[in-house]
Amino acid sequence: MASLRRPVQPPGGHPAHDQDRRHHHPADRPPAPRQPGDRPLNRFGLGWGNPKLDPFVETPPPPELAWQLHGYGWWVLALCLAAVTARWARNSYLRYRANRYRRQALAWLDALPPYRVASPRPEYARVPALLRKVALCSDGRREVAPLSGRDWEAWLDSRCPGCDFAGRAHGLLYRLAYMPDPLSEIEMTQLLGQVRNWVRDHRRRDV
Repeated sequence: MASLRRPVQPPGGHPAHDQDRRHHHPADRPPAPRQPGDRPLNRFGLGWGNPKLDPFVETPPPPELAWQLHGYGWWVLALCLAAVTARWARNSYLRYRANRYRRQALAWLDALPPYRVASPRPEYARVPALLRKVALCSDGRREVAPLSGRDWEAWLDSRCPGCDFAGRAHGLLYRLAYMPDPLSEIEMTQLLGQVRNWVRDHRRRDV
C-alpha cells in the first residue's frame, strides 16, 4: 500500500513558488504607470511604508489666489482712497511750506547766545523786530503796520490765546527795543518764552 505522506520539501521550498512569491513582494513589484500630473504619496521609493497606500494620489493644491480686484465696487473704493490720500498729501505739503517762516524764526531764537545783564548781546535787541516780521508774514502789512504800544500787545494776545503780552509781559517789548536799560534775566526769560509761544502757536489770517 502506497504511503499517503507528502514528500518533504527542502527548506528553500519549491523554486517556482519562491519565484512567484518574490514576484508579488512589494519590493519586487514593477512600478505602476504614472499619469501626467500624479504625484506619489510615498517620496522614499518603492517598498517603503504601507503598500496599500500606493494607489492613493495626493490631492492637488488649490489654484493661487489672484491679487487683482474683482468687481467694480473695489475699484471705486480704491480710487476714492487714492484721491483722499493725494488731497491729504497736497494739504500737508502746502501747510509745511506756508509755515516756513515759523521754522526760521524759531531757529533764530534757538541760536541766541546766553543772556547776561552785565553784557547784553545786540542780538536780543532785534527780538521785537523779529516778532513784527513774523506777524507781517502771517497777517500782512495792512493789519500789522499801524499797531504799536498797547494795541500791538493786545493784537498779539488775540492771535495767540496762550500768550499774555498785555499782562505779565506788558512793556517788555518796548523796553527791549528802545530803552537803554537792559532787562533782567527773569524778564528776558519771560519775554522770550512769550515770543517763542507766539511764533509757534499763533493763528494765521487765512486759517
